[in-house]
Amino acid sequence: PPPSPLTPPLPHFIFLSLSITIPPSQSVGVTVDERIRFPLKCVLAIIPTVTSNAFDGNTMPAEGRRSLKQPLENLWGFGFLCALLSPCGSPGLPLVAGDRPASRRPALRRFPRAAWRRSARALRPHVTPLAASGREAREGNADVLSMIYDAHSHAGIEAETASGIPLVRAASAIMSTEEHNWVNTLRAVEGLPQGQGSVPCFGIHPWFAHRAKEGWQDRLRHQLDAVPHSLVGEIGLDKVARTPETRRCEYEVQKEVFEQQLRLATELKRPVSVHCVRAVGKLHGALEECAREIGLPPAIGMHSYGGSHDWIRRFLALPSEVYFGFSDIVNNSGEKQKQRALENIRAVPDDRLLLESDLINPAEINESLVGICALAAKAKGWSMQETARRTAENARRFASMVGGGGIENAGADGDDTRR
Repeated sequence: PPPSPLTPPLPHFIFLSLSITIPPSQSVGVTVDERIRFPLKCVLAIIPTVTSNAFDGNTMPAEGRRSLKQPLENLWGFGFLCALLSPCGSPGLPLVAGDRPASRRPALRRFPRAAWRRSARALRPHVTPLAASGREAREGNADVLSMIYDAHSHAGIEAETASGIPLVRAASAIMSTEEHNWVNTLRAVEGLPQGQGSVPCFGIHPWFAHRAKEGWQDRLRHQLDAVPHSLVGEIGLDKVARTPETRRCEYEVQKEVFEQQLRLATELKRPVSVHCVRAVGKLHGALEECAREIGLPPAIGMHSYGGSHDWIRRFLALPSEVYFGFSDIVNNSGEKQKQRALENIRAVPDDRLLLESDLINPAEINESLVGICALAAKAKGWSMQETARRTAENARRFASMVGGGGIENAGADGDDTRR
């Protein structure tokens, strides 16, 4: 049969089809308009076919066809205009309203997508979720921010975020992730407004272990020697992460790089910050083996701890000062994570609890720190100020244990303050 007079022009239909099949690739963040625009384009692309079949089948009287012709043509024209003015990949409107901008995480954007499904970082653009405690927990807490110590941050380790360092109001342990950002890590610490007590941490993240170039061990040793107060981090094991180069988990390479860094930290007596995802047993076994052979670093920080509270007791039994950090973006990202974090924070001794941001964008760090401080305060039954003060004391003790010293967990009368 001849084509229906209501069938849209072929170029229009092809344009709509392409516009809904080409995924956005350059979005700055998750956007509201893309969530609305995609189903709209799908509907607009399907309507011509459906209506054309209906009209060609003569299932509607001629008067009805004439009465619907103009509205449908207007609808197709509107769809063409929307597609023309809203090309795929445009930033659109930020999903998070207020003063918290949607942002890319530049230093970690090359991380494997699968690993982000459980934690803070991703290859894909990411918008940090608000803490479950809500914005009301942040209001009136300027004094809390000045007291908090961020025990695990990535602020400014890439050039794209270095200019935002003055926004950070908390002293911090800035963690590197690859050899190429060791220098930026040191510069970020020097640029912190509350630099006293802040420390740089040098190491190779497990997601980047397969990229470590020959001779990295000597260069890491040299970097640590050049900055005597520096720590080792971020290091660890991750059985979920898959590298973009091989599309598989390079666990054996991770293990080799981790063990060499652990031994170097033990030799130089530097505290370490450890990343662990679905490898708690493997990690504990590696620490026990190292302890039997050469000992352990003076302090170990379990970063954004997400294991069970049973493992907390086993880690505390190791011949080292083991601390447990918690972050808003990992441990407070959903109801399940929140409940586990509350349980784990209660199980952690008072003098081994750390607060972390685990973020690279300085604009997001202050709010994130207050959010995790509120969660820790709820778990421990402390005020926000007491939580900030206690965890900051723990973090400074952890960071000061370079050389095996700096242990200050006993009161004036020698009583251990551990719960």
